[in-house]
Amino acid sequence: MIRWSQSILGCIALVGFTPQLFAAEVTPAIIEIRPSMLAIERLVDEPIETTSSLDAWHNRMFLGVQRRLLSFDHRFLDPSDEAVPVPVSPFRLGVDLTAFHRDESVDLETAADFDISLNLPNLEQSLDLFITTDALSESTLEQATESLRAGLRYDPVRLLNIEVGAKLAAPPVGFIALRTGRAFSSGAWRLEPFLKVFAETDEGFGLAGSVLIDRWRQRHLLRSSLSVRWLDQTGVTGWSYQFVSAHAKAVISPDRQLSQVRNRDLGDAAGFRLEAGGRSANGADFYEAGFFWKKPLHGRWLFLNIEPLVRFDRERQWSADPGLRIGLDALFWDVAR
Repeated sequence: MIRWSQSILGCIALVGFTPQLFAAEVTPAIIEIRPSMLAIERLVDEPIETTSSLDAWHNRMFLGVQRRLLSFDHRFLDPSDEAVPVPVSPFRLGVDLTAFHRDESVDLETAADFDISLNLPNLEQSLDLFITTDALSESTLEQATESLRAGLRYDPVRLLNIEVGAKLAAPPVGFIALRTGRAFSSGAWRLEPFLKVFAETDEGFGLAGSVLIDRWRQRHLLRSSLSVRWLDQTGVTGWSYQFVSAHAKAVISPDRQLSQVRNRDLGDAAGFRLEAGGRSANGADFYEAGFFWKKPLHGRWLFLNIEPLVRFDRERQWSADPGLRIGLDALFWDVAR
């Protein structure tokens, strides 16, 4: 996943393709939007008829990326070996524009994402390659400024995975992380704690943890999540909290169970969001509340998100700053027809 914020404009993210719809496994009332199940070799040879220039542009980008990934993966084949079929590598682009009214003026903030789930079986079947801007400690507090990370993820045993890679900064930052966690269910309720130990070449050793509690009842989601991050080098303990209540008809994250669906993975939904965070355990630095509305805009691969919100910052003496966030998500999971 790739994320920039403020003055850096990029592409909004999410792991995605043009969706095929299937009934969800956990909550039957929720529709899951999933990527194509075809191998790239079959997908690129299929005849495609589109009815709009927007769909044609989508397909050119989607198939162009898949062809390049197929060619790259086949470079690692021994001439005597038979090629393993290469699954689609879904990717997702998105951008958010947020406007805040402050002191008789309007402040604009941009955030962009690019998420891709790479599938290169002939390169290495035992390692999971990833590109993401999810915070290393997976805290919502950091995600606005987190830089692109790329690396390898390996699962030596159940409930444990290891990540090794680099953040694409100037200069590059190397990291290694060890993560464990699992979900517990009781009826409609789910509890998901996780703990991560990580080390970076710039910020040193750190610990991160979170606890997520949610309830899916038919199409209604209630979610409460708290994350904490501590750095040994600075001794700073940051935290963030989020509460979400939403009515969702569809989710657009195929690689997660419903208990792991992030807020931005709600594909056809409306709801309320409350967020708070701080750079120390002494108290909050900001509060933010908003009502969001997200709907398919075109062809079940382009989504529009609108969220009126209000933000209270400590550095602004807790004055109420009204705002509006508008975002687009484009899923490249399949061809648009």
